[in-house]
Parts: sequence; C-alpha cells; structure tokens
Amino acid sequence: MSNFFSSPSFLTASAETLLYGTGAVPRTIRVDGWSFDALVLPDGSVAGNPMSDFLERRSPQSPPLGEVLKVDSLPRVALDRVEVTRPPSGVPDRVPAPYIDWRGFPSWETFVAQTSKRDWRAFKITKRKRRLLTRNFGPVNIELDILDHDLVEQALIHKARQLRQTQGLDRFVARRTRQLVHLLVQQRQLTLSVLSAGGRPLAFAMAHWGPDRVSSWITAYDPDAANCSTGTQLYEAMMQESWSRGHKEFDFLIGGEAYKYHYATHERLIGPLGQPSLPARLLGKIRRDADGNEEPSRVQRATRVLALEVVQLRLSRQAPAPIDDDAYRDPIEAYSPQWPRLRFRAPYDCQRARLLAQAHADTGAMAAARIRAERLLRGAADYAQAGSVRLAALRADDTEAAEPARPLNLKAGAWVRVKTAEQLPPHKAPWAGRSLRVKRRVGPHYDLRTQRVVEHRGAVTLEGARCDGSPAAQGCDACCDAIWQPAWLELSEQDETVPPTKATEPSPETSQPLMRVRSQADIEREQEARPDPAGVRFSSATMAHFCGRVLRVGARVERVYDPRRDRSIPVRDVVLLEDTSCPGAALVAAGSCDRGCALLWKTAWLEPVERRAPRPTRAG
Repeated sequence: MSNFFSSPSFLTASAETLLYGTGAVPRTIRVDGWSFDALVLPDGSVAGNPMSDFLERRSPQSPPLGEVLKVDSLPRVALDRVEVTRPPSGVPDRVPAPYIDWRGFPSWETFVAQTSKRDWRAFKITKRKRRLLTRNFGPVNIELDILDHDLVEQALIHKARQLRQTQGLDRFVARRTRQLVHLLVQQRQLTLSVLSAGGRPLAFAMAHWGPDRVSSWITAYDPDAANCSTGTQLYEAMMQESWSRGHKEFDFLIGGEAYKYHYATHERLIGPLGQPSLPARLLGKIRRDADGNEEPSRVQRATRVLALEVVQLRLSRQAPAPIDDDAYRDPIEAYSPQWPRLRFRAPYDCQRARLLAQAHADTGAMAAARIRAERLLRGAADYAQAGSVRLAALRADDTEAAEPARPLNLKAGAWVRVKTAEQLPPHKAPWAGRSLRVKRRVGPHYDLRTQRVVEHRGAVTLEGARCDGSPAAQGCDACCDAIWQPAWLELSEQDETVPPTKATEPSPETSQPLMRVRSQADIEREQEARPDPAGVRFSSATMAHFCGRVLRVGARVERVYDPRRDRSIPVRDVVLLEDTSCPGAALVAAGSCDRGCALLWKTAWLEPVERRAPRPTRAG
C-alpha cells in the first residue's frame, strides 16, 4: 500500500505548484524490481520533491500511471519495517519513520494501558497538563477537522519559527511550498486539527486521513504554552479518533523525535534504493561525515549556519507558481505575499501602513519595478555585509573563546549610556555618549520597511530620545520614539538630561493649545463629507480610545517618511498630540504591534477647548 506522498493527489498538486513549468507529470517507475509512483521530468529523470518524506511501493492491483519507466535509483524509500525496541536502536544509513500498528490492540483502553506501562510519559501526564493548560489559558477545545486558511497560516508561522530556532531548514519560506500546503488543505487532502484554550489556538497538526492510515505531516505549537504539552494532548486525541475509525496505522512519518517513540510500536527504515550517481554518493558521504562529528569546531558550526542561510535566501526568492483554478486562487494568493512575515490582522487598523499604501497606490509599472529593484539590491548588500562579517569571524583563531557580553537589565526606569558614534548607526550618532533612562521595553512589532514582524530581544525606547527625521533624506515630522538595541547601550548610573529634540516638548515661549478630540461618529462623518483618499485616515482600532479626551498639541506634521520606498509623503493639516502613541494594531498570530508610532491627527478631528478666565482677586 502506497503512502500519501505517492498518491496521485499529492503528486499532481506538487507538479502544479513546486514544479510548475518543468513539465513534471506523475508516472510509474521501477527501481530494482520495485514499482513506485513519482514525478518524472520530460527527460526521463525523477523530479526531486523537497516536501516528500519518502515513497512506498505501489499496490500491484492499481493500474500504472502511463508507461512504466525504469530508473537507476531513488533517494528515500521505505525499505523495511521493524518492531520498535526500547530504547530505539538506530540502523546505519537508515532514517526511521515510526508508526503505530493498531492491529495489535483490540480496544483503545488496551493501547492506553500497554503504552503507559511501556513509557511513563505517554497518557499519564496528559490530565495534569490539561489542568495546567486550563488554569493558564482557559477551557480546552480540540477540533479535528477545520477548513480555515488563517489557522493554516498560523500553524506554518509557528513551524517556520521552530525550524529557524533549531537551525533547521525552513522550507516554508518559499512561496511555492506555501501554495502546495494551502492547495492540499483546500482540496481536503490535508486535514487541519487544532487544540485551543480560552479561544486561542495553541497546537496544530496537518495530516492526511486516508481510508486505512493517518499520516501526520506538519505539526506546530505556540511557544507560549510549551510547558503544557499542547502538541501531545492534540496527538492523543488524533490517535483515539484514528483507532475509532478502524485505521490500520497512525504514521508519524520521518523523524526520530523522542515524543514519537512514546507511542510508536513499529518503524519503517528509510534509505536509498538502487545505485545513485557519483555526485549523489559524494554528497551523502559529506553529510554523513558532518553528522558523525560529535564535536564540530567553531568554524565548522559557523560554516554550516552560513550554508543554511544561503539556502534559505535562495528559497525565499522563489517566484510563486501561477494558479489557474479559481477554486483555490484566493486562499493561496491571500496568504502568499511576504511569507512567512506576519502581517496586521486588519491592515487598515495601522494608520501609518494605510497612509503609505494609499500614497503609492497609483505607482506606475516602471516606478514599481524600480522600487522592487532597489529593495532587492539593498537586501543583497545587507546580506553580503553580514556574510563578510561572518567570514571575518571564521578567520579568527578557532580556539579563541569570546568574552561573554555583560547582560543588561533594561527595565523601565533603568539608566543606560549610549555608546560611541563609531558603534552606532549614523542616525543614532547625535545621542552618542549620553546617559538616558529607559522608557519601556519593545516587543514584536511590524516593520514597515521589510513588511514583516520583527523582534529585537531586549530592545527599548529611551526617555527624550525621539527620531528627528534624519534617517529620511527628505525628512519626517512624525517624531516616533527611537528603538534602541542592547548592543548600542551600556549600563550607567549618571543622571543626565538630553536637550529636547524636535517636537519632544513645546518650548516655554510658545503656549501650545489644548484640543478636544471629537467623537468617533463626528470624525467618520467628517471623513465622508470631505474625503481625502491619499491622506491621513482615522483608524478606529487604534485611535477611538482617545476620542473625547483633552490633549495638548505637540507639533505640526508636513512630511511622513516611507521607509520601504525611501521617500517622504507630504500631508496637510496634520498635527501631533502629546501622549497619543499607537496602542498597537492586532497582528496575525502574534498579539499586537508594539512599535508605538506617533499617531497623526487632522485638525478637522479636533476642537478647541475654551479656557476659563481667572477670577479677579479682591483688593485689600
């Protein structure tokens, strides 16, 4: 019986997305007397499919896909199956793919009892973890069949983060890979299962539920609930459902992770079949030698990381495959741009992003091409600079131990000293050598230049240190709080003050007026009566909180910098109000944006506050 990766549905979807334009088609092939279904190129060679775990021999009763083609070798096929031992014994040159054989368990209770007795981590801790999860997040709910592309995206975002944190290859950075996953979900070849607590999705599993087997392919979890074993709880619910449907197997697919062996009864041994080519044999030897080196040197480790980054960069630049079927065009294209960069849940909730998008909505084709070229060149330059720094470090003495950096306790109210101008970006140089107090820590936020959610660990804002618009060639009047990374700061006990920058505080000579923000209904009626499509718009999600409040005018805004296109956008009749930074628009699967940009207020949304005349004092 063949597996999911040998099925016509998976092969056809892969040909339409991953290998679009190559002419790859599903064909039956024969290697050393074994028959398989795979994708074959017009020249007769087997197409490589990076998203396929392994192939299994096809059923003899099924008719072949076209004329049977003989090939020399296949890289990953199921060669044998053995019973799992404790602890699992690795087989040289074979990759394990553990699975549960349900035919050995007459009832679900029998499986639970035998598995719990064999491994104490299976089932015994689920109840305790479920209570912890309920206490920390809320009531737990498990759904085993959901057609929701937003949740698919959340799952892939968490999976991409997990792969990068463990220095694994994140194939989901490629748009074609994402299209394949969305297509399979839309075609119901992949079923999404989700564990939620308190209404928040915390664990995800995308699996193929066949007539006799469940193949668990992509699993992910929210790191905020990692101590609650959410993935294990979801897995156990899926196992019980699989047994109740009368399946023969629950397949964990390739990977020797410990949690799989808490439940697995057997494992397939995956390896090459036939005689591979000389380059493939040499590459396999290099990989085996690298994996067998238990204590690689610093140069070897850094070289692997650099090679991995090069592959990630090449994957990220893959163009999306054209989609011809309207049935899945929207769900795929809606989630492809800028992946796996998190986005705003509702883009118009961010006032700044909406302003910049509207200002350039009429950009011509030539201008758009120039912008894309500039962005690619800027990205290539940044990557080259990072590579040169890494290579310089590799040339250093391999045995030299770097002195650990002094940890900074960058909490609100702490005093820090800004480092020298040589250690700072040019636009941060005016604050070099000064001591400032930490205003607040900065969490994940949306970067308008890269259009992705970023998080600089330990980043903070400092009191009195606002952006003066110098990063923009044409200037910017928004005066947002500048974000400071820990590498630019050092602890300080001095209590120094910084001369106020533009729009930080009103000058004593000029008495800035007090204004009351009009109600949300009045502001929306004003926008409808006097539409300004390319101008500043009111965002109810981030600005309605300030309606009705009396605030002091800070400064007038005439230009707003667009970091993505490196130019300034002119605006009219716009001011800043003191103490009105953005509270944060909602991000997809990542909380709220913590950038804290200055909000822009049109004068038509404000009304003056009448000041009462002081009472005359009685003479004598």
